[in-house]
Amino acid sequence: MQKFVITTLPEYPKRQFLFQVKDGRVMQICAVQSAGQQLLGNIYIGKIQNIAENIHAAFVEIEGGQLCYVPLEELSHAIYTSRPDPWRGRPAGTGCPKPRPGDELLVQVTKEALKTKLPGATGRLSLVGTYLILTPGKCMLGVSGKLSPARKEELKTAFGDLVTEEYGFILRTNAGSAGEALIRKEAKELEQRYETLKQKAVSRSCFSCIERGEEELLLEMRSLNLSTLDEIITDLPDVKCAAERFLAEQPADIAVQLRFYDDPILPLRKL
Repeated sequence: MQKFVITTLPEYPKRQFLFQVKDGRVMQICAVQSAGQQLLGNIYIGKIQNIAENIHAAFVEIEGGQLCYVPLEELSHAIYTSRPDPWRGRPAGTGCPKPRPGDELLVQVTKEALKTKLPGATGRLSLVGTYLILTPGKCMLGVSGKLSPARKEELKTAFGDLVTEEYGFILRTNAGSAGEALIRKEAKELEQRYETLKQKAVSRSCFSCIERGEEELLLEMRSLNLSTLDEIITDLPDVKCAAERFLAEQPADIAVQLRFYDDPILPLRKL
């Protein structure tokens, strides 16, 4: 029996801890930031303040004056919002001019700040769904390495037509047990989300947040193989609500149970 247990620890009040339990043994532990605390996954119109050629990186300012560290190779397909076509409002491609101070462009936060280190960011956006990840500028079809070679080939054959000249997709582990109609439905939703994001990008002011990243907790849930999971247990009311919404999105054949633990004598973390 596999369970996903979500709780907090008194020593780390701003963290939520996720325990993946199989047959009574903890197989994996993951810590994520509580809701409202994170920059991770957020997409901003940033401005390049400085380029450090010696370390091959740009320093990009986002909302609230926050600087982010961006490796220059991560700007090879950036969407510039302050340059004339063909770079304004779509991935620039390999033939674009070099990034320069003052450029305004879309960046997505990929790493939270750590002690003295700045948050990390990229110009290669990723829009994450339950079964797919849309990858602007990376025009190919990838498949999760956790799936069998035979299933990988089946998926590549079935969904190769999703790739365009502007973006590709990565099929996640959950796609291995999902129907074709469900995967194609999500692909359309991600495509529409991407088009909406581009439209916002060319009409919003610099430093605006164009899209808030999904909570780290939900990202971890989306990475689960739900076909082998029996139960999600939590003692956190906000997590219970998030898990309910997440499970409601899943197909009818996913039978994961959600249990709210509220024993006042024995906390969930003590089990």
